[in-house]
Amino acid sequence: MENDILIRRTNRRRSLALVMRPDGRFEVRAPDWISQKKIDAFVAEYTPWMEKKRAQRGSWPDPVTRTWQTGDVFYLHGEPLVLTVLQSTKSKVEAEEGRLLVTVSVPEDSTVVARRVIRWYRHQAKEHFTPRVAALAAQMGEEAPDLAFSNAHTRWGSCRASTRSLRLALRLLMAPKPVQDYVIIHELAHLTHMDHSPRFWGLVEQFMPNWKEHAEVLRTHDGLWQLI
Repeated sequence: MENDILIRRTNRRRSLALVMRPDGRFEVRAPDWISQKKIDAFVAEYTPWMEKKRAQRGSWPDPVTRTWQTGDVFYLHGEPLVLTVLQSTKSKVEAEEGRLLVTVSVPEDSTVVARRVIRWYRHQAKEHFTPRVAALAAQMGEEAPDLAFSNAHTRWGSCRASTRSLRLALRLLMAPKPVQDYVIIHELAHLTHMDHSPRFWGLVEQFMPNWKEHAEVLRTHDGLWQLI
């Protein structure tokens, strides 16, 4: 198991923490000053917990491997869409009856297919998330922040309070809508608390009492809901 454990030291931490990464490996987050001996003892103490988490991960959906060809499975609001690539002189992307139809001049060109699909997801994200972020911000007593999107594959969202800007990963569109709302509320709460203090989580819980359920769904489906 030692090969699955990464050590990340930082001068911003005051205590040890152990997390399971989406790829199944564990990461110890440690203050710069702490000794390796203490880290080893910490890991030994949490070995039963790690074994339990590894067993639970066995039931997680398998991570996707994109070919950008017919048969790839994407998701929209939690529902699967099977990619179907067709040849046509007119480029088009549309979702219908459980399929994501992509027409391009050269279906075998995965680069072109990927570009078209990502562009489609970006358009869908703007159409869906712009009014949703504004509505949830209003519920939390906030003005809607500036909204942007990214192709991030390790984060679901981020917020910068100093510029009142929120960034969401395009792949968040793959998650069910309640899970999407959790990420938005989480990031909007950072406009008030730029940390993960008890006050921050209290604010999140005020507007989403069952946030832990949605956070767990994101964690277990991280490898499945990947765009690139």
